[in-house]
Amino acid sequence: MAGMDTRALHITTFLTAIFVAIAVVAFVAAPNTAMAQERAKPGSFLLGGHPKAAAQATAESDESATADSSASETAEQAAPTSDNQAASTEGDSPDAAVQASADGDSADDDAQASDGSDSPDAATQAPAEPVFDPANPPELTANIMGEQAIPADAMVAWFESAGQPYPADVYADAGAPTIEDFAKLCVEEANSEGVRPEVLFSQIMHETGYLQFGGQVSPDQCNFGGLGATNDGAAGATFPDVRTGLRAQVQHLKAYASTEDLVNEVVDPRFDLVSRGCAPTVYDLGGRWAVPGDTYGDALMRHMEDMYAIAYE
Repeated sequence: MAGMDTRALHITTFLTAIFVAIAVVAFVAAPNTAMAQERAKPGSFLLGGHPKAAAQATAESDESATADSSASETAEQAAPTSDNQAASTEGDSPDAAVQASADGDSADDDAQASDGSDSPDAATQAPAEPVFDPANPPELTANIMGEQAIPADAMVAWFESAGQPYPADVYADAGAPTIEDFAKLCVEEANSEGVRPEVLFSQIMHETGYLQFGGQVSPDQCNFGGLGATNDGAAGATFPDVRTGLRAQVQHLKAYASTEDLVNEVVDPRFDLVSRGCAPTVYDLGGRWAVPGDTYGDALMRHMEDMYAIAYE
């Protein structure tokens, strides 16, 4: 009986020791568990980070996302609105007309010229025209690119000598209430791209019949070069105001006459299909800008000679 009591006492002592050991282990492990949980918190002091560091990391992440978004928006804005930015104008060469048709060129492309378009900022324009010395007139050439050779007032006098009325009722609200204003815009837009203003002015009057129109293009389209008015009867592009229409025509002339980049943002809806630099003189526009255009260059040169005579003779 005594032996049994001794064994029971040993068993009790052994179990007590086990319970004590378990309690000790649990007591020691609890702070470590809490510390491990604290380590898991972002930006905690145990990570060596300050609470502001976590806030800064979050802000940097947000800035990165914003930058990516801005880059995406910029890229989207820079992307062309159409794959069919066409190339030539009224009476372009048959090859160009076929290419425009094959590329799906349509009135929708022409409409893009005016969709959401404000008048171009005049801050991008060239300075006032140079001072001309009647005693030392510049050379008159057939080149499309180059320095202005004929002053704006001679252009105006030549227009008035034709006896045709200026359509002020159409262009007063489009930025050119008088022929003087119209000629001034021609000079600014042409000089801004290095195109000779007298080439632009003579072509406008030749294409529109001294701004009387009467063909496929109507005056309120502000399309003075017949851009897009091809031989299939298309009405051509429409522009929101006189300056934009002139800028588009200047850009089209530059596309034909030069391989230099544009100074201003492109507004010519038919710029990209031109074979750049293929027509450096007004004579080269025959068969390209006008089809067949056998006398097209001669007519433009004759207009410029008449203006030149007014200015210097």
